[in-house]
Amino acid sequence: MPDNLRLFLPDPDGEESYSVVSFSWLLLYQRAQDQQKSAALKQFIRWGLSDGQSLSAELGYVPLPPGVAALSRAALDRID
Repeated sequence: MPDNLRLFLPDPDGEESYSVVSFSWLLLYQRAQDQQKSAALKQFIRWGLSDGQSLSAELGYVPLPPGVAALSRAALDRID
């Protein structure tokens, strides 16, 4: 996984594989102009990367691998 978390996944092989696979991405400012809005957004994203992962299958998504979620939370911590 590159430092910028920008990763493209090739179509998986196999008869039971789903042919279109990708991460959902967010583009965030490194430094927010409104700290209150930034804090609320970061709190929501942090939930999505932790407890919110339990809803993935119900919503038709594949949960993030724990390592990817951890890297994403670390990237979120670098946002001011």
